[in-house]
Amino acid sequence: MPTALATLYVTQSDMEALFSTEGVELRLDDDGSGTVSAPELLRLTTQALNYATARCNMFLLGRYEPADLATSWVVNEWATYIACHWLSARRGNPTLFGAQVEEVKKELAQVKAGQLNLEELGSRNPSWPTWSNTRVDSTNYRLRKIRVERPISEEEPTSGKPQNRDIWADVIFEPN
Repeated sequence: MPTALATLYVTQSDMEALFSTEGVELRLDDDGSGTVSAPELLRLTTQALNYATARCNMFLLGRYEPADLATSWVVNEWATYIACHWLSARRGNPTLFGAQVEEVKKELAQVKAGQLNLEELGSRNPSWPTWSNTRVDSTNYRLRKIRVERPISEEEPTSGKPQNRDIWADVIFEPN
């Protein structure tokens, strides 16, 4: 079994708010004793909550940070529906919230495709390109002859790729 995720987007109380406390307990009580034992409760915390978070991560982590996703009400709602749906279908019972989960899947796919934004969250990567002014220096360099002129370029590259640094251009600015 995989390890538990560090950041979860749904809690047991979120599921109880949607299902009711009795609804969650009925779906967790595998032995029919009327009470939820520690291993049965562990199944909820390690499987249902992690499953819902992992499903959301599959669609959202390409665009947003996990810590930011954990603060979003929309992501919490999506993860709650997914967790409750998983819990209701776990033992082959009739599934609940099927229509809501289908809507959640559509919305998650739209976020992944860039058609829907989580407006309250900042994007992991800015949507604008990095602008770097370059010059070809074939006399001083054998490899990587295209050098970024850092004094007249953007400070931080947003593409995640490092720039070829020209130390002389950091110190001396030569206007054309």
